[in-house]
Amino acid sequence: MPRASTPAAAVTGLYDSLVALGLRGAPRAEQLAQLSPWLGAELTDLLRRARELHDTAAREAPGEKPPFNDGDLFSSLFEGPSSFTVLEPAAPAADGRQRVPVRFSYGTAADATTWTDQVVVRREGDGYVVVDVGYGGDWDFANRSSLVTALQSALAPVR
Repeated sequence: MPRASTPAAAVTGLYDSLVALGLRGAPRAEQLAQLSPWLGAELTDLLRRARELHDTAAREAPGEKPPFNDGDLFSSLFEGPSSFTVLEPAAPAADGRQRVPVRFSYGTAADATTWTDQVVVRREGDGYVVVDVGYGGDWDFANRSSLVTALQSALAPVR
């Protein structure tokens, strides 16, 4: 599958794929393969390592919930969004990265939770890919910082 020709197309492709997969937790190998056209190399590797950590923990402690077992990694809300709208990308930064705001919603219209995360894209090879997600939720227990930061922190060796 060819890479996305615009930053917004990369973001739309990723979130359309996530919705279709119903992904929660770290993606399995076949899910990651489906997401890979939309993801940068570093993020793909971090997600692969997160799944390896999950699988190892599940084998070593079968009665315990392993890390990266559930919850939405790609948005601020653990339950994940019900819908999303990709907004106008920001101008590229000096390093070539662009922030693409995505307006998410979860729940029914009457009591929906809404928020905006900043999806970071850059040109990689022949198109645009997602390289990080900056979480924008402001409620208690929202994912904080960014997807890459959370993955790197969880995957860092314990000292």
